[in-house]
Amino acid sequence: MPNAELRKVPRPLEVRRHDISYPSAEAAFAQGDYFYAATHAGDDRLLKGSALILMGHYEGGLPLLERLEDATASYYRAVALWGYGEDGDALSWVRHGLRQSDVGPAIRVRLSELQHLIEGGPIRVLVQARNAAPPSSFGIVSAMKRARGFEVLSVGYQHSDDRRIEPYVELDAVLKTLPSGWSPHFFHCYQVDSNLMPSGMERAPFPVLGYVSDYDTRVHTCYYRSRLCDAMVVAGGIDHYEVSRGFGIPSVVFPKVVGIHAQAFAEADPSRKDQDLFCSGTTMTFYQNDKGTLIYRLTQLGDRYRIHLQQGFLDATRYVGEVARAKMVFSFVRRQPVWSSRCLE
Repeated sequence: MPNAELRKVPRPLEVRRHDISYPSAEAAFAQGDYFYAATHAGDDRLLKGSALILMGHYEGGLPLLERLEDATASYYRAVALWGYGEDGDALSWVRHGLRQSDVGPAIRVRLSELQHLIEGGPIRVLVQARNAAPPSSFGIVSAMKRARGFEVLSVGYQHSDDRRIEPYVELDAVLKTLPSGWSPHFFHCYQVDSNLMPSGMERAPFPVLGYVSDYDTRVHTCYYRSRLCDAMVVAGGIDHYEVSRGFGIPSVVFPKVVGIHAQAFAEADPSRKDQDLFCSGTTMTFYQNDKGTLIYRLTQLGDRYRIHLQQGFLDATRYVGEVARAKMVFSFVRRQPVWSSRCLE
């Protein structure tokens, strides 16, 4: 495979990592950097399990909470079971937590709020995001609409949005177009740098949750628009550090923002391994010079390796098919440590 050939290149590529530190793993957890908390929790099963659950890794977090009977463990058990769709079991753990002798005022409030969420019916979300633009695996709106326990309406500038809007439309005008009696629990803007939110979001009568990744390429836009959000979701530690401190917005780390396209994987043929390496996306760009250097090295490996370099993004079915065909997949993250969503595949 290409590893040996890459090592022969005389000029090594420096891997730039951004060191992130907190006074403790507990401090990182309290500030929303769940990835740091999970990886620095040591033998603290409650802390590690809770952090994994809040990142959506239920199967990793739940076993760590076994035989822990305190109210906090009950709360995070309930969160994971609710995420699995097991509402009855989740409510049982909520009630179990409320009965614990160690339940303090803060965790009692959170248990009660979780109970209200589970018993209150579908969570209504007004979302602004890319819906049909390539790559289709990034169809955030369609993915959210498939989620159990949610009612999702989309607003935006695409033909596929439930409510098409014009630039600088007032939020009040948008809300008047919603079904009678339907009001969102929260508004979510996926990629605040790519989506112009309605005017007046600062007066929204509900929480506004944003997501951003390539903020450093459009920092002026991201800074202004992020100020309209109550909190931000980011993919990793350096993003959390810079958005929280640079933008002054509370942030939480959730690496699995872009999920795996299950149907495409079901249709893929993993037995067909006729490519040595596959790489897609933005192969050459001014803000990823390091990646360009690596891509250039791949082009110099010669005909003995079957390498597929795809400039641009493929639809989900073809993308997963190419991943399945390859013995190795090239994934690049220019800001370490941040988890690449493509590593999930």
